[in-house]
Amino acid sequence: DAIMVLHLDANRRHAWVVSIPRDAWVPIPGHADNKANAAYSIGGPALFVRTIEELTGLRMDHLVVVEWTGIRRLTDALGGVPVSLLSPAPAGGDSLQGEVALEFSGDVAVPYLSERKHLPAGDLDRVKRQQNFLRAMLRQLLDRHTFTDPVTLRAIAVAVGDAVRVDKLLTTEEMLALAASAANLRVEDITFLTAPSSGTAMQGDASVVIYDHANAAALWQAMSHDRMDEFVAQHAQLVTAEHVR
Repeated sequence: DAIMVLHLDANRRHAWVVSIPRDAWVPIPGHADNKANAAYSIGGPALFVRTIEELTGLRMDHLVVVEWTGIRRLTDALGGVPVSLLSPAPAGGDSLQGEVALEFSGDVAVPYLSERKHLPAGDLDRVKRQQNFLRAMLRQLLDRHTFTDPVTLRAIAVAVGDAVRVDKLLTTEEMLALAASAANLRVEDITFLTAPSSGTAMQGDASVVIYDHANAAALWQAMSHDRMDEFVAQHAQLVTAEHVR
């Protein structure tokens, strides 16, 4: 339901989270074009990683797979996650009114993150919700200095259990080293954006997102050279705002 590429700048002063819509119609190596998330169901983690690598032209150093149970457990292990939303206008109109702050438990977070049918932009709005929630969770973790506290990190890992899986090279020591290297990052240093697309279409009976290969290529090229700030300055419309519906 969520595909995100995390990039840390070499100097660790900024991080970038780029969502690839799960319904993006993309090439699956060795198979016909399909929705991006189909790679995982067709060939598991190996084909999924290969699909993302060939799509982006980037080498993925690590893979983290989080099940819905993991989202629920992690949210509850943090004591809930405070999320700011834009509320709809009275009488159920599409216009947005003001900001509403809510404390999400795991049981509230999962349906919020998986909903798309009742959102105006469908999968693209769901992506923004997922990023908004992740940003709120990261803010809580960073404010509590969780990433530099091995005891707390281990306690959260135990609470989440096998609902979160990682590749064999992402050892505990590697996780702690990565966390330590990015210890000075604040939420304001993390930019969330969505890979370029050009609307939706139908492929048979399926509604899909049209992946914009040309503009996406510029995005991944910028990422490979640590020039994401320049790309974002020219494509501000791809950045997810602080508050979403």
